[in-house]
Amino acid sequence: MPICASARIVCLLCLNLAPAAVHGSTRFLFEPNRGQTASEIRYLARTGKGAVFVTDDGVTMSGANQTAVVIKLSGMDSPGKWTPQDETGETVSYYIGRDRSRWVIDAPRFERLLRPHVYAGIDLVLYGAGEQLEYDFALAPHADPARIRLKLEGARRVAIA
Repeated sequence: MPICASARIVCLLCLNLAPAAVHGSTRFLFEPNRGQTASEIRYLARTGKGAVFVTDDGVTMSGANQTAVVIKLSGMDSPGKWTPQDETGETVSYYIGRDRSRWVIDAPRFERLLRPHVYAGIDLVLYGAGEQLEYDFALAPHADPARIRLKLEGARRVAIA
């Protein structure tokens, strides 16, 4: 797989994994989990036909028909945290039952998530492009792209574009 190289510019290795299960007519907007879903979820994005759940070690794309594709990063260097980027100014609220302590009010939405240093000299950026979930691996000069290891579960077909 060709990798671009430049002494001044961060190199991007772009892998598109967009199963039909999460294609929708809406943009991907990530929101922090403040109790509106399972505790292991750090960020989530809802689409027209499913949802994307971001955890410490990967991403789960779930379709409306309960199909799911899980992408995990194998052998990460550090347990870094996701950092939201490009806040949209939009918020979302969840009024869960009558107990106000369970309500999530004005959770901000973001267009991108950054996970720095998943491997030595390699950052991961997660975002939506049109109707597709995409992610880039940003490589520092001399970073070894062979360190990148993905484990896929539930995928029937995978294409690298």
